[in-house]
Amino acid sequence: MTYIYDVLLNFTEKRLIEFYEWSDNDTIINIKKIPIFRISPQQMYDLLNYNIKIENQLLEEIKNNTSYYKKDKYFEYATLFTDVNKVVGITFDK
Repeated sequence: MTYIYDVLLNFTEKRLIEFYEWSDNDTIINIKKIPIFRISPQQMYDLLNYNIKIENQLLEEIKNNTSYYKKDKYFEYATLFTDVNKVVGITFDK
């Protein structure tokens, strides 16, 4: 699995927002380590425009693999997806 280290993410909104639109009131999280997956442009389009369901295999693969700088806390299910032109950070629930 490939990881990205030391990145800032904003999971405050349920919708996607560009980093330059972040508000001072948003909770910006300094991520220590997060998995990243390369997907096709069509998959990125689907990810951005539709509700998606992730297979349990992927959830198990990313489970507790995202840590952040707050006493070594972990997101249970979080990852980055990229199509080389865009990168999207997403958290999942069970």
